[in-house]
Amino acid sequence: MKVLCLEEAPDLLKDVRETLEARLGCEICRASSLAEGLEIWDREPEIALAVCHITTPDSGLLSFVQKMKSEPEWKRLPLLVKTSRDRPDVYATLLALKVRYILDESSTHQCLMARLRAALNDTPGMVERRTKVLLALDMELAEYQKLQSSMRKLAVSFIKESFPELRLEQAEEKAQVLWPCIWDQDSNLSFADEDFFEAAEV
Repeated sequence: MKVLCLEEAPDLLKDVRETLEARLGCEICRASSLAEGLEIWDREPEIALAVCHITTPDSGLLSFVQKMKSEPEWKRLPLLVKTSRDRPDVYATLLALKVRYILDESSTHQCLMARLRAALNDTPGMVERRTKVLLALDMELAEYQKLQSSMRKLAVSFIKESFPELRLEQAEEKAQVLWPCIWDQDSNLSFADEDFFEAAEV
């Protein structure tokens, strides 16, 4: 899944980017200005979420938010804006622009995950099953892949115990028929799409 990250300084969205990349396996498209953001948007039609960090009421990224909210083809793209409650003028502007997903700079990791779940539930773009599962588990991609490997071994062991006459290859084939989700090469657990995400406060 592709995410557009706009930040006027290199590390303003570091925690959000690390969560999106390491935990959810997302592809990050980074921009530091309105012009760069628009260029990436035109070049990457598969973007499912935009994230930005706004520090001042005269930030150039507010122009990006205003453009997103005014262009019909961009209105449906969910936008997560990180800022500070100590800047009520910025908050007021974002609320006036009807930005639904605002994250305070002092927010906890749990709050970030809740906002991401809510935003991705609202996207018209493609969200991979893997991303949905990792959001629900709050687990890093590497950790999940280790878990998946262990699940495969456990599945084969279970089949071998139930059918001791089977060779290892036959046991693997039967295990894949019973639990295809843990053999998915993209590490995507096979959950239903609808009603997957929990409701989150906006």
